Order: sequence, then C-alpha cells, then structure tokens
Amino acid sequence: MTDRTPACLTRLLVVDDDLIQRRLVAKIAAQVNHQVTEADSVAAAEAVLARAAQTGAPIDCVTVDLGLGDGLGADVLHLIADHCPQAQVLLVTGASGRPLQDTLQVARETRLEIHDVFIKPVDLVALRASLWRAREVLWAKRDAP
Repeated sequence: MTDRTPACLTRLLVVDDDLIQRRLVAKIAAQVNHQVTEADSVAAAEAVLARAAQTGAPIDCVTVDLGLGDGLGADVLHLIADHCPQAQVLLVTGASGRPLQDTLQVARETRLEIHDVFIKPVDLVALRASLWRAREVLWAKRDAP
C-alpha cells in the first residue's frame, strides 16, 4: 500500500506564465497536499520535468496553461510524455475552441491522460476537488498490482 503521509506528497508542476494564476493554483494544490513546483514557460517546465525524471522522482501531476510566453501548452504535453508519461494532466486555460482542441489532439497522440480541463476564470472549488481526485487516482495506480 502507498504511504500517504505528508512526507509522501504527490509532486505537482504548475505551468502558467500568469504569476497570479500560477500562485493561485499552487496555493490550492498545497491545500490538498501536493508538493508544488512552478514554471512560467515551456523552457522552465522542461528543466523541471527533466530534472525530476533524472532524479527518479518524476512529477506526478501537471497543470498546464495553453498559451505560454515561449510556446504552447501542447509543447509542454510533449515534454510530459517524454519525461513523466504517468503524470495526471489538468489543463487550466483561458483558451477554448481550436487551441483547446489542438491540445487535446496532442494529448491523444502522446497517450497522455487529461484528468480535467478548466477554462479561466477557474472555479476554485472545482479545481481543488479535481486536484484531490488526481491525487487519489495516482495513489490507486501505485497501489495496483
């Protein structure tokens, strides 16, 4: 059975170029016992994901904004697929329509599981519940034979 003590927090990466939104998601995630790392760009996300994979402590869950200063959320999905393919992914974005559909197509192509999609402004209660469920899904997968 998986250790669910605070010392065994799930590792969450919040990728958003909007500082206020990034910090808000990070604060909510910390409330449901995620150990949070923040990235404000595709390049920063790549560094975090690569380092986590190299150290044997991969990221468990990632929230991704679709529009980033140096690229797209789809670029981050490719990085997740390369470094932490088991991660639960939540899309938290102001974009909808074609950009969102294109990103979901990348998720299908890379075989990433999109746990949830939130359109900004985000319902914070729903986000908190989704982050909690993502953690539960991860624990269930770890407990599976």
